[in-house]
Amino acid sequence: MTQNQLIAVAAFVVPCATAILVGYWHRKQMRQVELFRRDPSVGVLPPPSPPVAFFKQYWDLILGVGVPILGMAFVMAKNEPATTLSAGLISYNIASIVYTLYLRSERRLLAFIQGLLETDAATIDALRQVVELSSLTRKGTELQMKLTELERQKGPKEIPQRTGEAHPNHGT
Repeated sequence: MTQNQLIAVAAFVVPCATAILVGYWHRKQMRQVELFRRDPSVGVLPPPSPPVAFFKQYWDLILGVGVPILGMAFVMAKNEPATTLSAGLISYNIASIVYTLYLRSERRLLAFIQGLLETDAATIDALRQVVELSSLTRKGTELQMKLTELERQKGPKEIPQRTGEAHPNHGT
């Protein structure tokens, strides 16, 4: 396919794709507005489209790796001999790719460490509750032991007979 044919196809495809996307987004917006009229708790802003969600998640890789790769591809696609400028551009693009990947891995590592710290904080809170419950249980056990000791010092209790008479302390 020649360059003129490629331009002609692009001149046909780009407006058609744009019209289809604009129509899709318009229908999506109208559905959201109608849903908001019926139930205002849903809100007016729809969730992002898949390309937007993908770009929001991977924007750093797209800009930090994709753009330098395109730059290197343009430099290497020229039918010119290698110069100091082209070698410098290729070196710069490779360095920016490596730096982007380093920053991304560092950000992921920091997020992992933050998750560990949150887990540790939750564990510490749970352990504090266990210690508090253990101390309450120990106090209850100590009180039960003191009560048992006092009962021993008083002597044996009278056990009510099952003849229908009630215990004097419980009343009827």
